[in-house]
Amino acid sequence: MITLKINSVFKKHFDQPEYQVDVSSYYDIEFYLKSIHPRFRNYIRQIKIGEAEESFTYVNSNLEVIDKDTFALKKVKDGEVIYLVPVIVGGGGSKGF
Repeated sequence: MITLKINSVFKKHFDQPEYQVDVSSYYDIEFYLKSIHPRFRNYIRQIKIGEAEESFTYVNSNLEVIDKDTFALKKVKDGEVIYLVPVIVGGGGSKGF
């Protein structure tokens, strides 16, 4: 069981600022988000088809980004606090700079 804390940027996608989630891996967190939170599932869909210019990531209680490349290597610890936070992608305005 972990605590998933939602950054205020995502408050329109969730009903509460944090959730107690029973997961065994970091991959399970995204599965949980897609399965239980339809507004966030729609946001993930927008990211994947390029309609959203931002994304999200997970940060641990030491404020270290949990890189998706290491999901298979790191295990979720019971009682761990994971933060769902935004990541800004792209930039440069309309001219692409």
